[in-house]
Amino acid sequence: MTPQLHEAGATSRELVLRFSPPADRPRLQALFDIEHEIATSLRPDLDHNVAHTRLEWWSEEFLRLRQASPRHPSTRALAEASLTAGLSLPDLRGLAEATRIDLATVAFLTQAELDDYLALWADSVFASLGQPASDRARALGRVIREIELLADWPQHAHRGRLYRALGDPPEAHEPWVRHPLGELESRHLRARLTELAAEVRTLAGACSVDELPTRAPALLWATLAHDTAVRLRSRLPDFSITRFEPLSRTIRAWRAAVTLSRGRLPSALR
Repeated sequence: MTPQLHEAGATSRELVLRFSPPADRPRLQALFDIEHEIATSLRPDLDHNVAHTRLEWWSEEFLRLRQASPRHPSTRALAEASLTAGLSLPDLRGLAEATRIDLATVAFLTQAELDDYLALWADSVFASLGQPASDRARALGRVIREIELLADWPQHAHRGRLYRALGDPPEAHEPWVRHPLGELESRHLRARLTELAAEVRTLAGACSVDELPTRAPALLWATLAHDTAVRLRSRLPDFSITRFEPLSRTIRAWRAAVTLSRGRLPSALR
């Protein structure tokens, strides 16, 4: 049976959009619209060949975006918002490639393979939040993306997408597809979430005060990811985080945004 885990409140992207500085919102809205369009290629009811055709078109569109000649309304909006903000046009080709990997339900044998996959999203979507994107910002994006994927583990696992290193030869998939997870699998994910929460704090906490104005959306997203990692590890194996606390999550996002607007890191990242 497919796990039915309905979002009761705003997603991290909606909260980042809602509480980021107004000048950043047109660019963020266009970026998230594009990401949503790409994600529809993974709909289970979509023909596999159609999905690949969509991804091929988007790959070409991302190349046109880099050449300042996009066609889709969202990529045109992103180009306009980026140029208005004095930023270079983003390179989102990694987003299409990451989605191809999702569509192929590739198994990751090592953490290095998984990190390379996560980097495709981090170097495209997350790097576009604030430019120029540093190596530290890209590393932060990889960690945030892994936390997001673990938070939606049941949905991904049901479709054969296991976002963890399975070893070589790989571990059996079946124990990782169960819902709820067994105690051994839950323990492994708790340990990984602990590591990821610490990495978020280390990477985000290294931002200087001078960087805060240009990194506000990324740091707000980092705050939400850290909160998810901390709370999810205590909720396993039921994966209830973000689905039954919509008000408290929104309040925490608002408080983080206020703190960033005052030139300080949110307490979760210090």
